[in-house]
Amino acid sequence: MSQLIENTALVHWQTLKLVLRYLNVSMKIGLKYIRESQEEDTLEGYVDPEYARNVDTRKSLSDFVFTLYGSSISWKTN
Repeated sequence: MSQLIENTALVHWQTLKLVLRYLNVSMKIGLKYIRESQEEDTLEGYVDPEYARNVDTRKSLSDFVFTLYGSSISWKTN
């Protein structure tokens, strides 16, 4: 990284400008979660563990999802 700082080229400056422009625009974009009832005012997590599912490696796998106000905010599947 320090090599690029000492020897910047035009393409580096153009790329930096693109990244900064993207960050500036994306700061104004977001997700809005609306609470419809008091019962949904919680962060919930669900997991589906599968112990030693992979027959060859005997590795355990798991899937999960987290919800906030009834909407998924994070998930992972195998």
